[in-house]
Formats: sequence, C-alpha cells, structure tokens
Amino acid sequence: MNNYPLDRVLGWLRQDIEYIDTHSISKDGIDMIKQENNIDFFDVVLIDGSEFSGSGELNKTYGAKFIMLDDINSFKNYNNYRLLYNDMNYEPVALNFYLRNGYAVFRKIDRINL
Repeated sequence: MNNYPLDRVLGWLRQDIEYIDTHSISKDGIDMIKQENNIDFFDVVLIDGSEFSGSGELNKTYGAKFIMLDDINSFKNYNNYRLLYNDMNYEPVALNFYLRNGYAVFRKIDRINL
C-alpha cells in the first residue's frame, strides 16, 4: 500500500463500502453459509476478495481443511500469509511469491491428542 497515495487507498475503501451498501450484500455472509449448511468449518476456502476484507475472512474461516490465499504480496493477504505460515496448525503445501501478487495454499494439520 505504500506504493500508492493515501487518497487512492482511501478511495478503494470507500468504493468497497459503497459496493456493499448499494448491492445490499450481507456483512455476515460466511456465518450465514455455515448456519444454512449446518457446518462449523469449511473443507476449502479461497480468500480473494476486497483489499480490506482478508483479515476478517480468515477469522471467519479459520479451521478449514485447506485455506488458499491470493495476492499474498498485497495488503489483502500479506498478514494472513504470515499468520498461517507461522501457525503450528497449518502447513504450506504450495507457495509462489512471483506469479502476479503471489499465492499460498495451506493444509490444516490433524493432531492426535495423547
């Protein structure tokens, strides 16, 4: 984000908020999907949405068997990538920092409690 003027970044944020408001998009979509399908955790999650929604989306989908992140070199998923990479409950299975803005795929590690 440091490569862009603050006015442009704030413009992106305003655009995202306006889009959600204009299209009556539920802010609790992930919770709604979980409830409608009676699930606690997803099998596979792809986080590739708004520049500003990545952190919230990871919080709502943490525990999925696979979490895929697009744009790991951008604000959207940079911190998500770092969190999952350092998380003992997940292991990276695919990484590429150089294709477009990068991507990563993580697999949840099943741990047996003895």
